[in-house]
Amino acid sequence: MTNSGLRGFSAAGSGHDKQKIVVVLGMHRSGTSAVIRGLQALGVKLGDRLMSTTEEDNPKGYWEDIDLTALNIEMLGAIGSDHYHAAAIDLRELEVLREKGYCLRATELLLRKAGGAPVFGFKDPRTAKLLLFWKEVFSLCQFEVYYVIAVRHPLSVARSLAKRDGLETEQSCLLWLGYVLPSLTGSSGDKRVIVDYDRLLEDPERELLRIGKCAGLNIDPAKLRNYQSEFLDRGLRHTVYELSDLSAEAGCPPIVREVYAALLEAASDGKDPEGPELRNELAGWAAEFARLKPLLRLVDRLFVQKSLAVQTAADRDRQITVLYGSNSWRLTKPLRSLSRLLAGALKCAGKGGINA
Repeated sequence: MTNSGLRGFSAAGSGHDKQKIVVVLGMHRSGTSAVIRGLQALGVKLGDRLMSTTEEDNPKGYWEDIDLTALNIEMLGAIGSDHYHAAAIDLRELEVLREKGYCLRATELLLRKAGGAPVFGFKDPRTAKLLLFWKEVFSLCQFEVYYVIAVRHPLSVARSLAKRDGLETEQSCLLWLGYVLPSLTGSSGDKRVIVDYDRLLEDPERELLRIGKCAGLNIDPAKLRNYQSEFLDRGLRHTVYELSDLSAEAGCPPIVREVYAALLEAASDGKDPEGPELRNELAGWAAEFARLKPLLRLVDRLFVQKSLAVQTAADRDRQITVLYGSNSWRLTKPLRSLSRLLAGALKCAGKGGINA
């Protein structure tokens, strides 16, 4: 597909300077909302149809563009995947998305959302799973792309998902890996910065400076103060873990501990995210994760079966509740009582006949 097929949209890089886009990647419940909201202090324009807040789940807002998120959900469904699937998206599935015309749709949508803003930013955790697809779209749009990879302690993510969705620690850790590794492999060699959620809460200015340095953006002091005083709230962070806590968690695979330890170093600038050491480690982790794919697909199928069973049971319970509260149930109560009496009498009569 060429840019001439974009139905009247001009490519972002058709002028002298390429339009910048900052893409926030990361696992669900990893502080991606806090990171994308912080980008406003760097002059980044966000979507024009942002998702509303939910008091219990995310009272400060998701800061996701509804249309971009909806497209991600649709694309995952088109290849039989879901945001709760740990298995990685493969090249065959990416080709299915191309054949179904999603490249054109995504390119048109993203160009429309970015508009004429010098810097546009968006996040949806599902983007990490579909990153190879979106990289093709960024190239078609001729954006200058920067990635911010939001990282949070795997146990904090697991506890949050257990409370919200009832997930087991083992599944949450595999999901964490299924989002973090594609974020790292897909952005390798590109301009990127790794931001730890706990460090962001401790010193937001320091972390925004790191992002700004990567993307060539400056902080607006007034917007920074608003971000610190009106948005960030440590009281909404319910768990804080140490790296050593992962060793004591039986449900956490060793590879998760290794990846998180390396990312903590990179997030504190103790390890070069583009250095040979991390590149070699990443290659090994990616290979190990690829070998796990048949097992992960089984885990995903079992989770779907469990979810359907839970939904069926919930539907049945609702139907029973409705039935018990209906007029017909109340009106037929005498008949049910009489039926039980007759059944009891017949049973006793039958026993008497046998004894005789």
